Amino acid sequence: MKVGVSLITNPFTQLELNVYQKRTLDILEISESILLRYGYSKSTIDEIASVAKLGKGTIYLHWKSKDELFQALFHKISAEIIYQVLLEVQKDKSIVHFDKFISTIYRICYDRELIVALFTKDTKLLGRFIDKKNSSQSQEMKFKSLTNSLQMYRQYNLVKEDVSIKTQTHTIHMLLIGIFTYDNYIAEDLNINKKVEILENIIRNTFVTDTCIKIEDSLYNFILKSLKNLLYFYTDQALNKTIK
Repeated sequence: MKVGVSLITNPFTQLELNVYQKRTLDILEISESILLRYGYSKSTIDEIASVAKLGKGTIYLHWKSKDELFQALFHKISAEIIYQVLLEVQKDKSIVHFDKFISTIYRICYDRELIVALFTKDTKLLGRFIDKKNSSQSQEMKFKSLTNSLQMYRQYNLVKEDVSIKTQTHTIHMLLIGIFTYDNYIAEDLNINKKVEILENIIRNTFVTDTCIKIEDSLYNFILKSLKNLLYFYTDQALNKTIK
């Protein structure tokens, strides 16, 4: 596995999209570039409409507010991240090992500036949107998926059972938040390869059993199904949860 090299992926090219959905994606692509350029507070519907060469009213046919538009944008980005993880897992079965799986997710997220901004609470870029970043449904999906995956890993004796699944779930989230915010507190600049290596070692030493050797097909297929379910959820949220 090459660490720090991103695949160019787009899950939406795999779908049959209607005109409305294609326009939704076009607007979200433009919104991402504007958000990265100007930040949340200075990004406006007027600017997005102007760059998209659409009337302002057309944008409001999709979302009733700027906040809802950017929420859809983060759903789109989440779908792209999950799709990339899915492709890597399909390409290399060994990534399903829990330490590699979590470090792969981190590495892919690291390449998305807006996701890093969420983890680091970058108010300069995201402003007050920081407090609106995740719907309760989205949070619930993420926690449920991780919890169910941990249950399967424990069932196959690939993850330790010395603490509760709930504790393990919170520990993983704490580790990810910590590694994303590390640079804000430490002067030494670690490159992404070293960070991935450190995270993978921590996950292995903390969670993985000493007998962890083989990935059974049933576990592999479960992880694939879980990723596909998450992918469906986020593509649906990005494309179909608009006003129409």
